[in-house]
Amino acid sequence: MKLRTVISDGDEEIVISCRERNDKVVFIEDLIKHAIGQSDSLLLTSGDLQYFVPIKDIVFCESFDGHTVCHTKDKVLRSSYKLFELEKILSPSFCRASKSTLINCREVYSVRKNLAGPSEISFRSTPKKAYLSRNYYKMFMEKMNEMRL
Repeated sequence: MKLRTVISDGDEEIVISCRERNDKVVFIEDLIKHAIGQSDSLLLTSGDLQYFVPIKDIVFCESFDGHTVCHTKDKVLRSSYKLFELEKILSPSFCRASKSTLINCREVYSVRKNLAGPSEISFRSTPKKAYLSRNYYKMFMEKMNEMRL
């Protein structure tokens, strides 16, 4: 695969030239769309099905066993992105809750503080729960307060 940049006087344009539109090309397209702010959905998979899920419908994302999954109110879908990549791609309403979890702050309903361990986060649209580590608690609550204003 070659990468080349051409400087011209016309409008800016990004062209991907390929033999076939495979998973790698789709991944690059998604990265470019997110980088220039044109995409409002994320490509997620479940088995052999691919879903284009609106970012606003993602409740939280977590990684475990080398895989990253995104939770909507009723589905758990696999992402090809690593968690740190999702942190850059997703909207500013997402915030780290632990080393392995990103939370959509717009979906948070309550935070049950636990001084001895991780705090429990409940969501508006689903009975699913996520956990907020003590290391990320202050940053997370600052983000929540910022979102309320």
